[in-house]
Amino acid sequence: MTATSAVPKELWPTLFEKTMGGYASIDGSFAPDNLYLLSGWIAECIDFDKLQKNMRRSIDQLWSDILQLLRDRKAVACLATPASSDRQVESAIGNTGLLSQHAYSVLEAAEVDGNKLMFIRNPHRQTRWKGKFSPSDRLSWTHRMKDELQYDPQKHQNDDGCFWMEWKDISTHFDGISLAYDPSIFPHRVDVHSCFDPTGQAAFVSSARRVSAFSPQFVLELKPTKDDLCLSEVEVWVQLHRHISAADHVKEEKEKKISITTHVFEGGDRVQLIDGERWSKLSMATYMMIKLDKFRLPWRKRDDPVERELSDYNLKYTIVVGQYKRKEAFNFTFSVFSTVKATLHELPPVIPQGWISQYHDGEWTKENAGGCRNHPTFDKNPQYSVITPEDVKAVVLLESQHPHGVAVVQDVFRKIAYTLSFYLQTDTTFKAGENRLTVTTYEPQQLGKYRLSIHTPPLSGSPVYPVVKRVK
Repeated sequence: MTATSAVPKELWPTLFEKTMGGYASIDGSFAPDNLYLLSGWIAECIDFDKLQKNMRRSIDQLWSDILQLLRDRKAVACLATPASSDRQVESAIGNTGLLSQHAYSVLEAAEVDGNKLMFIRNPHRQTRWKGKFSPSDRLSWTHRMKDELQYDPQKHQNDDGCFWMEWKDISTHFDGISLAYDPSIFPHRVDVHSCFDPTGQAAFVSSARRVSAFSPQFVLELKPTKDDLCLSEVEVWVQLHRHISAADHVKEEKEKKISITTHVFEGGDRVQLIDGERWSKLSMATYMMIKLDKFRLPWRKRDDPVERELSDYNLKYTIVVGQYKRKEAFNFTFSVFSTVKATLHELPPVIPQGWISQYHDGEWTKENAGGCRNHPTFDKNPQYSVITPEDVKAVVLLESQHPHGVAVVQDVFRKIAYTLSFYLQTDTTFKAGENRLTVTTYEPQQLGKYRLSIHTPPLSGSPVYPVVKRVK
């Protein structure tokens, strides 16, 4: 991000730079983050290469989506160029007049006689586009275009960094476009503030864990009118803003590699598993401070109901905020923008504050990997004793470093389902006295390391937590 002004002693760019922690914190930052901090609007970044590979949306469709918003000043935008072959920042890209790894602001958007155009500014106020519709282009400009755009290229021969450029060339020479939308384009908005608390998420498996039960989860409940029910789906935008603390090294804190995801699931209860059987819309992870996902959520449960009643529609969705790989603590603001009225509230955590967590690492070896109860070698599996002076609720998680079907067996007569790489119980009760747990793979001789995690509330007596030890 950069700012220049023709107004002598204009102060606000300097003040804004200070709030960001100084120039070193702004240099090389993400454009959507900066657009959000400048405007407070809904920010996103659209990659042109990824868009061209998307079968559901084209470059031309994107133009149609943003043209009127830019014209009506309901959106602001900037463009970013790719790196040059020599990897030098802000070096010339061939003879195009564009600079590498550089951000350009979009001042206007227009369409004249089928020509899709943007008026673009290099914030350095010098060095501009040399191709089609540039001030030096004497072939493409028509009298009608000059009149419609109120622009005469012959009167703009002095290089001020401003130029018109065709949308086709923009999508070719730029990496992507960053946009910030005025929230008023949606009639309904709801915000909540929360935090990602990694307590209980001392992940044993280094890769992305499929368990989502420990992540912050929010229930989005739609409140449609009768007229809203004529639609087959509702448009919902979900924006997550990761807060940045005023640390000594703001830039490092701002660009810390925290990969954030947001997933939407049908139904209003807690989601235990990201890739489970529930209907869902999953999003890509991002390292940016601002993450925006756009969903079109269906709500009709029955096909063509005779009478359109609220009971015929799914009105609740669960939104999961997740992290890929390592788990970092951070505060965030969660905003939902929708075309119908909605409410948003956070589900209580699986592990409430004050609970005690115990972790036990082990390994299935050739000697003790006995498999499930269908095999005579089941009793060879590792076993743990849980001794408690009183009945106590517990959350139990078993993780495997390998893609084995695994489970924790407490009652050998109870039917259980083995799940790949992990097993989670959120409603377990340990009875007063001794409880035996068997950690098992589905097939015998499935080897590898595992971690058994047991989370319980503090007990009223002494000790304040169940005594857990391996007995076999």
